[in-house]
Amino acid sequence: MGGFSRGENWGAHHWTETYRSDKHGRIHIFSCLLFLKSKQISSTPTFVQELQKYDIIALTDAEYINMNPGLRLLGLCSMKQCNTGHRARIFYTYQAYLKQTAKELAEDVEFAKASGFTFGVKLVRGAYMVQERQRAREGGYPDPVNDDFEATCRSYATCLDVLLNEVALTRTTSSLALDQSLTSSVRFITASHNEDSVLYAMKRMEELGIPKDGGDVFFGQLYGMADHLSFSLGSMGYYSYKSMPYGALSDTLPYLSRRAQENKAILVNARRERNLILKTLRDRALLRPLRA
Repeated sequence: MGGFSRGENWGAHHWTETYRSDKHGRIHIFSCLLFLKSKQISSTPTFVQELQKYDIIALTDAEYINMNPGLRLLGLCSMKQCNTGHRARIFYTYQAYLKQTAKELAEDVEFAKASGFTFGVKLVRGAYMVQERQRAREGGYPDPVNDDFEATCRSYATCLDVLLNEVALTRTTSSLALDQSLTSSVRFITASHNEDSVLYAMKRMEELGIPKDGGDVFFGQLYGMADHLSFSLGSMGYYSYKSMPYGALSDTLPYLSRRAQENKAILVNARRERNLILKTLRDRALLRPLRA
């Protein structure tokens, strides 16, 4: 990425005004949209070139809030350069457990529309609740995490509405536009093990007339988790993906542990899923002699 061009009306005070810092002076948030709108990005990241070369889709993760502004900047910058021609190769992750996520998501949707690139999103709940609250207490800034699980569920539903409404609007606009190249688009994956969230997304898709296999909305769960959701979605004609972490145990086990923290209902779902598996096995065992 390039820096600031000399001679541009882009003083340091404009940049620093967008920062927010805690009582110790640590910067933990800034406006990446302001940077993108300045058009000071002068080069294409190497990994974006590789994605374009091999036509690969990359889902980039979010992290702690002190890292997210930079990751969000990189994600939007990469989308702007890579997600062209109604093709989304870069998806950035939005964490619904953060209070500001719905607002930031709506801002980024508008930025993508104004910039004319396809907006790729992976929508998750988030997995750093304990750490973020502790860091907020130590840093002396407001807790960035929603107050409770129900508030996060409402935030997730709000984010779904933002994205699904934009998908529906884009599809309508594309069908009416004389020059379809002028329309932007949204592609997103509902990455959730929460059955209520998945059912809500399916319900809203039907209400908005968004086809199951239109290539705009995807669903995803971890391999070995919420299989009853993944298989049901696939059998009904939705795009359903399974994510499988791989690598050293020291890397993958903490990742899976965070996924469990991300959704407090996951253990309840696991027990329910086990019962569904046992029921399916019993049904198949009873039917086997009839098929012989």
